[in-house]
This record gives sequence, structure tokens and C-alpha cells, in this order.
Amino acid sequence: MRYLLTALVLISIICAYLLKRFIRISGANIRIIIKLLIVLPIILQIGTRIPFIIDETPIVLGFETNDHYLSRKLKGLYEVSMFANKMLSKDAKIFSPWEVRGYYFDREFITGNSMFAKKLNGIKTCKNLIEKMKKMDFTHVLLNKNYHNTLIKMYEKGQVQINPEENLFYKGCMGQYLKSIYSINNVYLYKIL
Repeated sequence: MRYLLTALVLISIICAYLLKRFIRISGANIRIIIKLLIVLPIILQIGTRIPFIIDETPIVLGFETNDHYLSRKLKGLYEVSMFANKMLSKDAKIFSPWEVRGYYFDREFITGNSMFAKKLNGIKTCKNLIEKMKKMDFTHVLLNKNYHNTLIKMYEKGQVQINPEENLFYKGCMGQYLKSIYSINNVYLYKIL
């Protein structure tokens, strides 16, 4: 399919040529309609991008630091990753049942959205879950409750097939197995006891 992109250039040139010829031959009203049909999609594209452009302008112009921008956009996840990078040992292994944005962690980061989730599937008790995680050398758990709440809404709309409320990490039975070591803006980092 991507090989057809080169053909797109030729098609665009041909279409532009044909439109130019059509505009020359047609009457004034048709010319205006054709020009509007050409310009309107461009204006709509720019209009839908304006909120993103406004949001990203301070970082591009240097009015906002990289760290501040990431803190604002990632709502706590960036701060937790910076804490983990500074305070956790190099051999720490972090598991997060839903969070997939582990890019900012300099420690091994595994998400439950991967094939790894199949290894934990079918575990019914918190104790068994923690035992299994210890056998897999996990030392910490990251819970992003902001993302969890988004997933609940998506599940209710039928956009996600797995019910996030059935996740053992959010059922409240983990208190005796996990110790909170850092939290900010509903993002929690726990040490497995």
C-alpha cells in the first residue's frame, strides 16, 4: 500500500491540472464553488488543529520547559517516572496493569496490556497474584487511576472488552502486599512486600 504513495503525487498533479482547466472554462459561480471546495477542507483541518497548536506553542517557543510540559501532559506519570529513575535500584522491575506509557522509565517496565497479561490471567486472589509476580522478579507496581477511570468509561461504552474493575490491583485487597512509596495526581508507585 505504501508503494502507492508515489502514485499519489502524480494523481495530485493531474487533479490540479484538470481543476485549473475546469475553472477556466466554467462560469463565475462554478469557479467560486470549486475554489470553496478546495479551500474549505484546508480551513477545517487547520481549525481542528488549533487547540493542539495553542497547547504546544509555549514549549516550541521556549516559554515552558520540557519537564513542565511533560508533567502537565502526563498528569503525574512523568513525576513518578522521574522518582523511579532516581530512587529505585537499577534492577527494579515495574509492572503496570493498564499504563502503556513506560517510555520515561529507565527501569524495566512491563504493562498488563501486553502478552504478559496472559501469564497473570485466571489468578483470582491478591495473594496468588503477588506470589506469581514475585516469581517473575517484579519489585514494584505502578497504578495510574486516571487512566483506570478512563478505561472504565470506555468499557461502559463497549470500547474495551476487559472490565477494568475486575482487576485485582484495584479491588482493595492489595494493601497487605503493597507499600506506597510515591504518589501524585492519582498515579501511585508501590513496592511489592
